[in-house]
Amino acid sequence: MVKAGSAAVGARVHSIDVILGFNKDQDPLLNPGGNAVTHKVGGESLGELGKHDQRVQPYGHLSTLRDGSEQPAFHGCIAMAKFTPPEHFHFSKPEAWPDWKQRFARYRVASLLTEESEDVQVEEELKRMESMGIIEKVVDPTEWCAPMVPVIKKNGNIRICVDLKRLNENVKREKFILPTLDDLLPKLAKSTVFSSLDAESGFWQIPLEEYSARLTTFITPLGRYCFKRLPFGITSAPEIFQRKISEMLHGHDGTVVYMDDILVFGETQEKHDQNLKRVMETIRASGLRLNKEKCRFSQPELNFLGQVVTKQGIAPNPERVKAITAMDSPQNVSELRRLLGMINYIGRYLPNLSTVLQPLNELLKSERNWCWGPSQMQAFTEVKHLISSAPVLEFFDHVKPTVVSTDASSYGLGGVCVAWRHTSCLQTTSH
Repeated sequence: MVKAGSAAVGARVHSIDVILGFNKDQDPLLNPGGNAVTHKVGGESLGELGKHDQRVQPYGHLSTLRDGSEQPAFHGCIAMAKFTPPEHFHFSKPEAWPDWKQRFARYRVASLLTEESEDVQVEEELKRMESMGIIEKVVDPTEWCAPMVPVIKKNGNIRICVDLKRLNENVKREKFILPTLDDLLPKLAKSTVFSSLDAESGFWQIPLEEYSARLTTFITPLGRYCFKRLPFGITSAPEIFQRKISEMLHGHDGTVVYMDDILVFGETQEKHDQNLKRVMETIRASGLRLNKEKCRFSQPELNFLGQVVTKQGIAPNPERVKAITAMDSPQNVSELRRLLGMINYIGRYLPNLSTVLQPLNELLKSERNWCWGPSQMQAFTEVKHLISSAPVLEFFDHVKPTVVSTDASSYGLGGVCVAWRHTSCLQTTSH
């Protein structure tokens, strides 16, 4: 055994680089130019200890995704074929590593399971995912290993999640911009018929290259597994999926896409049907699978991204309205933040929202102690009334003359966007 602090020895055991001779308080340094591990004693480098294998790097490289021959056995599908995977999904080291230190981590699982029945559910879900080709067993050593975080869903079933925080710190994102409601909703102007399509477990339809899959290794009570398909929780996954779906449906009239939600529309039934047919043909050719239970066809109104879209315009989802109006008054800052987040999501429907919420926002100031008084209760009651009577907003149409009115005070900014209709009256498009 090598004495710590006196020397450093590089050894190779089963093709895995190992460094001996460092105590837990010392950090070996990684030479970014040559991927060499060195250690300094008294300011002097002990020199190069040997090159790392490409398979053993602190920052792995996730190369081009490939279209695997195996497909998971999804059920309830409309379109069946292979889905062309993204070309660029990179886990890549930065161009420069100034003063970067490789740290050896201790991987462990802090189990959240408390009942034996939940252990059984986890085992069954892991076996189900393995049989579908979503995950596979890992038996050989891997340089990455994340903890499993099982989550109990509303229906009592288990969802297998993985804490990929450390891996996400090293993900090189492509920064593809996700569309917003303001980008998508104006395209629905003058539409009268709608259909919504839902991609079944969208991320899981994208296969991972073998080396990339090993970077997603996670540990469970049954041993280690890795994802063969793009897992939820990878920081760049939404951008990749959005880009691929957008590219797939680029040029299709009467279609907007947000992640795995696809909305098809038309000014008439005939136009809608033409748009829908072209979209479905493209989906079938690409191999994207749809969840028929969540698809809705040829409807006069539909829920889309928390909004109800109709030929008259958009309105807040009644379920969201009910969830807010049924809430009790918040008892602490955390509950208040949750309330305000739900309110602001439908803020486009609520006039004078900044003024109404001012007493509530005051409680968020760091120097302010929590004190729920009459002014806060009045604001809470008033905002519930605004939400329950929220109007239908007209789709923004750039062809119509538009008027924007703004106002400001010491505690808020406000504005309203209105459009002229053919009846010479104003119709609100957003607050």
